[in-house]
Amino acid sequence: MNEDLFSIRIGLQSSWCNNWPEISVDINDQQCWHGFVEDYQQIDLTFVPKINNTVYINYLNKQNGPDVWDTKSEDGKITQDQHAILVNILINCASCDWLIPNLPYHYTDGVTALNRGFMDLKGHYKIDFPIDIYPWIMNQRQQSISQVSFESSLSYQGIYVPDSHNIKAQEIINDIKILLNEFND
Repeated sequence: MNEDLFSIRIGLQSSWCNNWPEISVDINDQQCWHGFVEDYQQIDLTFVPKINNTVYINYLNKQNGPDVWDTKSEDGKITQDQHAILVNILINCASCDWLIPNLPYHYTDGVTALNRGFMDLKGHYKIDFPIDIYPWIMNQRQQSISQVSFESSLSYQGIYVPDSHNIKAQEIINDIKILLNEFND
């Protein structure tokens, strides 16, 4: 892989009703992918990163009337429902699935909700990350883990997360970055 490019892999699971979900992926204000997601599909994209990057995963075609409904009911029971589910995310080969439960889904009417990857109506997920991706991933991942146990006053940070001034830990992180870059070549 070119060192100047970033990669992103998005895994989506979908359900059909009148059509498959129509999805587009925009990265840094450019549409990089557009199509219909049938069953499970991986979308692999590469892009030139900016200092700050934004990825939009857009759900475009859910219809809620007046003539076509992408949820069919029979006697009040849903028999089919068009939707898509964001199943996994990899950025530069690093799994970022932990983002999914914390990403707000933005509906077209301005409402947001924590849908845990579920896209039930037209709207989008937005992911922002810097070019210095690996420290960002470690920092965000650390923040998403509960810091204090309910059974103990000991903090996760104090036990498992090395001090930021720990030289040995920084050396290990740098070695991992080098290995990841070699792996991507």
